[in-house]
Amino acid sequence: MVVTLNALPAEEIEQYLAKHRPDWNPKQRALVARLSGGAVGRARSFDLAGYTAAREHALTILNSALRAADHSELFKVTETYRAGAEGRDKTEKLLRTIYSLLQDLTFLNSGTPELVRNTDIPGELKKLAEAAAPKFDSPVMATSIRMFRSIVPGPDHGVILMIEYEDMAAYGARTAFENANPEWRRLFEPTRDSPETLVSVELLTEITPEAAEVAPDARVTFGFRPA
Repeated sequence: MVVTLNALPAEEIEQYLAKHRPDWNPKQRALVARLSGGAVGRARSFDLAGYTAAREHALTILNSALRAADHSELFKVTETYRAGAEGRDKTEKLLRTIYSLLQDLTFLNSGTPELVRNTDIPGELKKLAEAAAPKFDSPVMATSIRMFRSIVPGPDHGVILMIEYEDMAAYGARTAFENANPEWRRLFEPTRDSPETLVSVELLTEITPEAAEVAPDARVTFGFRPA
């Protein structure tokens, strides 16, 4: 005999959670009901606090990926990640949360908002979806956005978001576009509870084999810097 178990509708899971998780408010129950995929057991044991924390960081990373001009909040977030098993688990949860948000943005942009799962943050999702609209495309855009995680313990740890441009002129052009666009600035203007203290910005350039050629007397042992 084969027993097929179908996923329960989100509404039924919300009703179940109202009885068994009264500590969650209606918005939280609606969120968990959609994220649990129709599984009651998964909904009841859902780590809401962990998911909410990971989502905060995911939103910061997505916001930073869209903006060339300001990455202050991103630096604060990445400082909290560590190498090792604990850091790996935290990073994997972060990645799953980012994918969840990206799926919701896809639903919004494709005209199917009823499929959105992160129903408790409509304002943030709307802002991210709007920021990805063609009207904010500039003549030069980032060529790629990649994320890395440190695997070696030490002072230089965390999640690194690398946003690549063709050259410094392209980065400067995109930054100028954002600063000169009042709609874009209004979209990402800081809120009262979102401090905008700039921690640091690092601009890097790739060293190609051709550019790495130096005079013999200028060469130093690998791994050391000249004094």
